[in-house]
Amino acid sequence: MNKKVILFSFSFILAFQSFSFEIDDNFHTGCPYDVFKIGDKIGMRFDNYYQVRNYNEYNLDSEGWYSTSYCGTKMYVIYGSNYFLYHSLKDIYYPESASEFNFGSSFIKENEYNKYIKDKSWWTQYWDSTVIVPDYLVEAGKNGKITYDTFDASHFYCYCNEVDVQLFKYNAIPWATSKEPGNMKIEVNLHDKTNSLVILNGYVHPDKRYLYKANRRLKKIKVTSPESNFSIISDFEDVVHFHEIKLPEKVKTVVIEILDYYEGNKYKDLCVQMIGKRNYVDIFNYEFDSLSFDRLSYKGRYKEYKD
Repeated sequence: MNKKVILFSFSFILAFQSFSFEIDDNFHTGCPYDVFKIGDKIGMRFDNYYQVRNYNEYNLDSEGWYSTSYCGTKMYVIYGSNYFLYHSLKDIYYPESASEFNFGSSFIKENEYNKYIKDKSWWTQYWDSTVIVPDYLVEAGKNGKITYDTFDASHFYCYCNEVDVQLFKYNAIPWATSKEPGNMKIEVNLHDKTNSLVILNGYVHPDKRYLYKANRRLKKIKVTSPESNFSIISDFEDVVHFHEIKLPEKVKTVVIEILDYYEGNKYKDLCVQMIGKRNYVDIFNYEFDSLSFDRLSYKGRYKEYKD
């Protein structure tokens, strides 16, 4: 039997159910139960056990992914840039670096993704943006042409509950261009006014993790808006994470200019997996009462896992 390998990412996390999967032919989704953050530690319940780890126990590999193990199971983590992160109702925390641990997302294989959205449409919100690019890659695949346009990069879903969970299609195709990306401009219409822009940089695939470093990815961009006179320069840390850019005022449309990029170690295509915005949700005060890792044991039902 293949050892289970889980990929998921953390939202700030009161008590939060995320999706997980085995990276093999028997791929399925499931829930690793409660996960939450207190101070510089992350606690998680999995199967019949729970475990608490420090941030410094997460290791960065040569492919740009962080990983650790919980309850004997190796887990890959997508770091976040405050995408759905709340410290409290009044104080929203903005990390300066992806190395600060907070929010990520969930991948679901396409058939389950489509079924989930259909079955849960009454409580699942659809978030999208219109991304206009000057070029996108089209290449031959085993089953016909593969178009690396912006559709998957700008469409995603999330629960409409107290702590939203973003859902990504497992085989989502990134936007990619094979042309020289320097000074290329991308227009993003976010449909509603927002003061944040969130980008999942590079080619991010849960069981083809080498594709992140294999392709070009953003290194430095300039963000402007036709609705305002601000100009923001933003540098990307070269790890798989959600990169958030805070805007000085709310706008519907932004223009991204590519100033620099990381070279791929195999391909010349520049890729961006997702372009979107922060999603705000309501969290009730009682969620913050008596928050402790003791709740992972669920009154002694679950045992603490020891390495």
